[in-house]
Amino acid sequence: MKSTLLTILLFSFCLCCKSQAKSDLPRLVKWSSESCDPTFDPYRLRNRISSIEHTDSTTIFTIHFSENCCVSFAPLISFQKNKLTLLPYPEYQGDYCSCNCCFSIRYEISGLDNRKYQVYFNEAEVVLTEDYYKTVPPSARLYNGRSINRSNKFGFREGLWIEFFKDGHEKSVTQYPDQSLFFDPDPLWSKTYYPSGQLSGYIRTDTSESWFDNGQPESQFITRKGGDTSFYSGYRKYNAQQLAQEFSEKSYPTIFTSEFDPQYKQEGSITEIVFKKEYFQNGNPKFVYGKDTSVSWFETGQIESKRYRNGKKQFNQKGNLTEQSFSWLEKGPEHWRNLENTLYVQFYPNGKIREIELVRDEPTEDGIAPGVRYTWAWDKKMHLTESPENWTEPLPWTRFPALRVRP
Repeated sequence: MKSTLLTILLFSFCLCCKSQAKSDLPRLVKWSSESCDPTFDPYRLRNRISSIEHTDSTTIFTIHFSENCCVSFAPLISFQKNKLTLLPYPEYQGDYCSCNCCFSIRYEISGLDNRKYQVYFNEAEVVLTEDYYKTVPPSARLYNGRSINRSNKFGFREGLWIEFFKDGHEKSVTQYPDQSLFFDPDPLWSKTYYPSGQLSGYIRTDTSESWFDNGQPESQFITRKGGDTSFYSGYRKYNAQQLAQEFSEKSYPTIFTSEFDPQYKQEGSITEIVFKKEYFQNGNPKFVYGKDTSVSWFETGQIESKRYRNGKKQFNQKGNLTEQSFSWLEKGPEHWRNLENTLYVQFYPNGKIREIELVRDEPTEDGIAPGVRYTWAWDKKMHLTESPENWTEPLPWTRFPALRVRP
């Protein structure tokens, strides 16, 4: 009887010990997360502990890390063999977007007092540090009594940078911001030189210019703002006399509408060509933009193509039509602007049709399937050699009477 009672007492004691040991394990009391932080570069950010706080009964870790923009968090922890693992989720949750963001999660954990442990995040060890990126030894060079070619501990260029030719003359001079802490900076301005010392290029925030080695202008590109409109214009030369290109365009916000759905409105932006001309080195025109018709030429002066609002014609150097396209719009599904359709027609040298390809947007349950293709082809005797299977709609070229196609 005494032996049985002793066994029961020992078994109960063991259960209590196991229960006590289990309850003493570290436990996630609560957590919170911060939304995407644009302060940092998510593609440089290192996973790190940014702070550790202590209360009477808990330890609070703040973890900074990079993750997909569209992630959803459900943090959890584990503690095994003095290894504290912090996880942002048991399995990835949320959509996958084409970007990363910088996030932080605050883990408040009980049961860590008087324990020795290492902290891991997503199975990689993390440490408490103020350095949000990997670091390198800072560097600089002394030139004519001033510091140049300076890099900070994150490897970002700062201040004045100079490259030299082998003879010691300056090849390029570039000015970066005096301090760059979060992003690899773009230059404020940059100048390049020929070995003779003649200025060859000068790039600023809104203007880019270049010169030939004789000092004559080679190119100029200018960007300027006027209200909510951006203007971009410029030219480029083959030599001091012959122009290669000149253009002007503007970009501005707009409201996109649909000719089929009066309720459809979508904010966006549009780039409009004001004028654009290109030339061959012999001075002949290569391309001229027009609001209704744009024309390109071969170097011989023969027309290469004509582009219209709703189509295009392509010619060979003999002047024969080789390809023609027709474009039109149709009503799209709800919440979509329009369905785009383009018919591409290719011709044999004798002018007969060789192939017709329809490329169109098609409605689906989730929206649209863009660029679905259907092809018809004929031999030189106009015998049909290829066509889509199970096509039951009217043949797409019948909407264009100028296209004479045998069924």
